Amino acid sequence: MNHLGFDFDIELPYSYLAAFKNYPGLNDDLILKIANNFVNDSFRTHVCLYYDPRVIALACLELSQMFIHSDLPTFNNKPWYHYLNDENDGIEKRDID
Repeated sequence: MNHLGFDFDIELPYSYLAAFKNYPGLNDDLILKIANNFVNDSFRTHVCLYYDPRVIALACLELSQMFIHSDLPTFNNKPWYHYLNDENDGIEKRDID
């Protein structure tokens, strides 16, 4: 396959979920476990080809908190995803809905 120029290498969202565990309010193992399951399920779709792995990880966190009817923390009156988000990423709630 290498001779044909086939090189398929994508970054996975698991490392972002592991890093998010260190943020205050996101150390709930149940939310992270469910988010990990959503990441696993996302590989049955083409979402990993269209979105950055950080966006996928954020979306899976949002789905997991919705799944267990929980609210993730807010910081300085901003939603949780702004705290985990780079200012230059431009990720908004519409991107993870």
